[in-house]
Amino acid sequence: MYQHYELGQWLRHRYTGFLPEAYSREDIYIQSTDVDRTLMSAASNLAGLYPPEGDQIWDKNVTWQPVPIHTVPETKDEVIMYSIIFLK
Repeated sequence: MYQHYELGQWLRHRYTGFLPEAYSREDIYIQSTDVDRTLMSAASNLAGLYPPEGDQIWDKNVTWQPVPIHTVPETKDEVIMYSIIFLK
């Protein structure tokens, strides 16, 4: 998970000026497969990408903020279905 956290930090640095500094649901939509491993990876990446700032800090000892990660049931996940059908 630490590698995903570091990746989030790298993305934050790489896209400075493109991505807003603070998380806003109007700016980004995160979707993951409905698998624990991928949900944990997404959460770790987001922790590095969007560390809380200002009024997003809800505990001064916690440098993390909850960011929604959306899922789709595997049977309805068109991205996975596309991969299975066309990338065999």
